[in-house]
Amino acid sequence: MNSTWRDIAAPIIAEVIAEFGIENPKTVRKQLLGRYPFGEREYWPYKIWCDEINRQLATGKHKTKPADEPLFALLQEQEHV
Repeated sequence: MNSTWRDIAAPIIAEVIAEFGIENPKTVRKQLLGRYPFGEREYWPYKIWCDEINRQLATGKHKTKPADEPLFALLQEQEHV
């Protein structure tokens, strides 16, 4: 099974939101600091983590981006063009 960073992050974030509610986003964000699952907070995994938090909290701060796809799929698509 090929999981994306978002597939891993989404249920963790949803669990914290369910536990603390969305009435106080600052409290939720504080709780999420300790639940980050990808090691250091940098690069693409951290961007996906932050974007998923914004999506689930409906802050409107996320940018619409295409779904995470494996690099191999993108390369195959370019070869057929």
